[in-house]
Amino acid sequence: MTLLGAEVHAKLAKTWDGLELSCVEQILADSGIVDRSNSGVPVQLHITRVAFSGEKSLVMNDGGDAVSPSDDSGDQPRVSVPFKFDWSPAAGVNGVGSEKNLRGKSSVLKVISWALVGRSPLRADVELWISRVTVEFTIDGTMFAVRFNTINGTPNGNLVQCLPSGRGEDIQLGSFTSADAFEALMNSFMLERLRLEDLSVWAKDKMQPHAWPSYAGALNFFADQLDPLIGNVQSLSTRLLQMFAGTSWAPTVGQVNAALGRYEYESKLAAEKDMAGSEFAETQRADAETRVERAQSTLDALPTSGPDVASVFALLSHANDSARAAHTLRLQLMTARGALDDARASVRAELARRQAATEDKLARKFFNSMHPTECPRCSSKVTDEHREAEHAEHECSLCHAGLDLAAFDEQVLVSTDVSSDERARLRHAATKAAHLNDDDDDDSDVVDVLVALEQVADAASQSVEAIEADLVVAETDERATATSATDAEEGLAAAKERQQAEIELARAQGALESLILPPRDDEQDREDELTGTVLKTAKSIVDKWLKTDQDPILGLISEEIAQLAHQFGIGNLERVSLKGNANMTVWTGGVDEGYASISGGERIRLKIATAIALMRVGKREGVGRHPGLLFIDSPASEEIGESDLSEMLGALKDVAVEAGVQLFVATAHTALLKKVLSDESVRAADGDGYVW
Repeated sequence: MTLLGAEVHAKLAKTWDGLELSCVEQILADSGIVDRSNSGVPVQLHITRVAFSGEKSLVMNDGGDAVSPSDDSGDQPRVSVPFKFDWSPAAGVNGVGSEKNLRGKSSVLKVISWALVGRSPLRADVELWISRVTVEFTIDGTMFAVRFNTINGTPNGNLVQCLPSGRGEDIQLGSFTSADAFEALMNSFMLERLRLEDLSVWAKDKMQPHAWPSYAGALNFFADQLDPLIGNVQSLSTRLLQMFAGTSWAPTVGQVNAALGRYEYESKLAAEKDMAGSEFAETQRADAETRVERAQSTLDALPTSGPDVASVFALLSHANDSARAAHTLRLQLMTARGALDDARASVRAELARRQAATEDKLARKFFNSMHPTECPRCSSKVTDEHREAEHAEHECSLCHAGLDLAAFDEQVLVSTDVSSDERARLRHAATKAAHLNDDDDDDSDVVDVLVALEQVADAASQSVEAIEADLVVAETDERATATSATDAEEGLAAAKERQQAEIELARAQGALESLILPPRDDEQDREDELTGTVLKTAKSIVDKWLKTDQDPILGLISEEIAQLAHQFGIGNLERVSLKGNANMTVWTGGVDEGYASISGGERIRLKIATAIALMRVGKREGVGRHPGLLFIDSPASEEIGESDLSEMLGALKDVAVEAGVQLFVATAHTALLKKVLSDESVRAADGDGYVW
């Protein structure tokens, strides 16, 4: 049983019938709330050595001197200058100074921060100059060291515990080869050694984890970053105050606030989701109902009876067969008509040949039977002697040309001067004509070519007529079966359309049924309500415990702040009141103002005074978690003159020794540092010089 669980149960048991203590304890545990009262014990973190080396790239002036690290150098030549910085700062106040800016004073503080946090705050170009870093520090007197090399800004090194001389080698606590690994190592190490709690808070609708880097950020003071009063992140200032002041219930308060923030955010999201879901579901249901009505109307408009599928496919098959048969007959008709055309052409050719032969026969017979009496050329008389010479001398009675004897014997008169091919043709024609005459006389045993051709033509014509008749029947059947098949296909398409309509209706009805919201789970609602009630009750309890524990401490811290502020130069300050929310009311000249309303010079004094007051009260009362280390960068830039700075440095020096605090101050007032602080506590560059 925990104290917080018992207190919450006691408050809720009267209104929640049957509420068990174990149920309350389980809700707190599931929410990450640990019942633990711990005011913390101050742990001292002090830097004992800082050393780093490398090469910096500087711009050369006209005289050949390397004078500026600025990147805005145009085409001016640059030179690499090796450097080495090694310093063992003292306890109390230490100062780093240069009379001009960009001379390395702030970067010394940033190198220390880099080693302690694992995250580099240096400018990118300056970070690349550094090749090796060693920072040695103590935590309650135990010596540790961070040593690493860098390649292009990437660290590679280790964290060790340093043993006194002669006690053996250093103990390696961890190593790293990247920036992320470096930061993770230092985070886990510092939280454990400095006894710090995680600072995770619920902000901007999400859990935001904060750990050692956030604590380390609160150790740095910059003149241009004076808000908030504690640390540099407004959302963490209250948590940092609670942790540094040593409030007993601070960790538990943080856990309760984070858990309640998450619960309220998730409840808000759930409510918005339910509302949006309800509105969306209503719209979806209306759309689904419309879809059902539309699908039902489509289905009602379709015929209820459908064709027999087997009959449809039989009709389609018959239509296909009819079309194939008609197509075959068309091809046959085309072939038959071609054959008929060829037969008729052959008949016509035979008739033409016979006509030509007859005409040739008659002409030759006519000309060969003629007996000319004179020459058609010169009118010379053709005598009987000339005619007798045709038979005796074988010469033409007109031109006296020699006659072909073989042709002459066949009653063909042709000169030997005519080519042999032509003579052969004439002889063949005469012979064929003679045979034709013989055929006319006796054709009882020979088939006449013309008759045969005419018979073939008649047969082809009859075949065409038969195929045409068959085609008429086939085409009639084709058209009839095609019409029946089309009607059947339309019926089948209508059946398919009805089937699709039935499927669409089923889908629409299913979608509508799925949008019917199930009844809410009353048991789950009760559990969620109980979780919220437990967390809210726990918050009211721990807030009361924290206030009871914290108010006296805040009163002591407020008195210390006022005293320190006087020492730091705010002479007209009457009193201050540090609030539990990390705000402050300041009374000066009878007027009270908030921290944000006072001048910049007063704010930086009060910000530093608050940090030191937390450490002084913590050390005196034995409570708190401030590590006792501060870095103040350029305090004189915020409305603090040299005399005021001198007064504040002197006061800081005295306070630091008393409170066991180590401070590092970076300023351009190098002479002032040397005047107020010891030599071992100062590293300063005069004139145009560099700190490193």
